Formats: sequence, structure tokens, C-alpha cells
Amino acid sequence: DSPGLVTSANKTFAINELLAIEVTPSVIDYGKMQATNISLDDVNMTVTNRGNMPFNVTVEGYGEIPLDSLAMRCETGTIPIGNQRYSANHSRPITSMVPLTGIATEIKNFTLSQRTDDTALGLSSNLTHWKLQIPSGVSGLCNGTVVFRTFLGP
Repeated sequence: DSPGLVTSANKTFAINELLAIEVTPSVIDYGKMQATNISLDDVNMTVTNRGNMPFNVTVEGYGEIPLDSLAMRCETGTIPIGNQRYSANHSRPITSMVPLTGIATEIKNFTLSQRTDDTALGLSSNLTHWKLQIPSGVSGLCNGTVVFRTFLGP
């Protein structure tokens, strides 16, 4: 820079759309449950928009491989995919929650706004609430996968 030099210029540029999602914690942990139990408390998952566009969210799941109709594969037995349920509303009975499927399904009323302030999440973050029902004949450690995806809403 030179002392006393004053000038200005304009430059136009485009910022590409960035769809970026963060889901925390990284595991939906129902804790220790017995066969025929329904999880009592919701397991809350925080979904945050880390991109620069408002977006909606879909979820889908599988036990071992996509479209296997399972929520989880266990040491003994399996848990059908419809036994894992979610809601955008807190403290719902499992019968009022949406059954997970193997196909990407939009979480209704769950648009996440573009983040505009790094010091305050505001509407760029929201919770999903999860419950699980264990069928009879299931025991041991169980694992499955839930996939959260973003898409631009209407």
C-alpha cells in the first residue's frame, strides 16, 4: 500500500450452493433394553445446517445392507425396520411416531434455515426424537444404520 492512495473497485462473483449437514451425536444409543421393551425416553439427535442454503431432511435406515427391511441386526435375531421410529415432536408415544423405512422419507415440518450467525444457531438447528421397540427372540449387541440426507425444499 502507498500512503494517501485511495481507490475502489467492484467485482461480481457467484457463491455456489452448499448443502452441508451435521448430525450429533454420531450414534443413536438406546442403552440396554430387553426383548419386548419399548424405549421409554426419546433419544434426541441434533440436525444442524452447516451450509449456505435452507434445506429439508430425509431419513432412511437398514440393519446390514440397504433395503434389507431391518432396523438392526443383533447377535441373536433382528429388529424390523418399522420398530425404529422418529418424530420432529418431543415426547410422543411410539405409536404416534413415524416408522423408519429403507427409502428416503422427508421429515415433515423440518426445514432448516440457512445459518447466518456463527455465534447463534437459531433456526439452523433442530432435533429429531427416536424410539425403538425390541421384538421377542432378540438378544445381544444390535447395530443398524440411519442415513440423514439434505434436499432443497419447495
